[in-house]
Amino acid sequence: MVNVELPDGSRRQYEVGATALTVAADISEGLARSAVAATVDDALCDMSAALPDGDCKVALLTSRDDASLEILRHTAAHVLAMAVVRVYGKDVQYTIGPALMDDFQYGFYYDFDLPEHISTEDLAKIEAEMKKIVKEKLPIERVEMSADEARAEMKELGQSYKGEMIADMLADDPDTSLSFYRQGEFLDMCRGPHLPDTGKLGKAFKL
Repeated sequence: MVNVELPDGSRRQYEVGATALTVAADISEGLARSAVAATVDDALCDMSAALPDGDCKVALLTSRDDASLEILRHTAAHVLAMAVVRVYGKDVQYTIGPALMDDFQYGFYYDFDLPEHISTEDLAKIEAEMKKIVKEKLPIERVEMSADEARAEMKELGQSYKGEMIADMLADDPDTSLSFYRQGEFLDMCRGPHLPDTGKLGKAFKL
């Protein structure tokens, strides 16, 4: 069984395989709709992440919680990458795109190798495509892959930089697990966590 302790000290019990979303739905339908992430034993995780067997402490986060900001920004980076690929085509190479959370930089970014030069004026059309992706409310799904599966996926997508990153990761740790996140047609290697769907991002971004 999974024994959950909530921030107010109350406890709930669930079958093995329960997720943070299971807990949220058990509390209320409204919380299940508004929750964007969770902390499990103080570690940020997706709402879809399975809770550990035994005892754990779970806090459910909405967009009003400061702790959810990193996940909102990280998902914004993935929505940005998806929008750039849509606008500039499949020749776009995407590398990394983390949230920025230190004392000097706030927000998100993504590094690209683009088939053409873009200027500040192009940001408006990229942002417009991001807004379309948000309106599509695409589910964001975590996918675990073997090394061979990961290499094949990135090769099919033509993402050579990702292929190099996979090789580097496997050189350092041949047994490392490779996790990906998929939203619609966009797939990226990423540790996560992310929002449950692109719609949860709302209007909380600006290029």
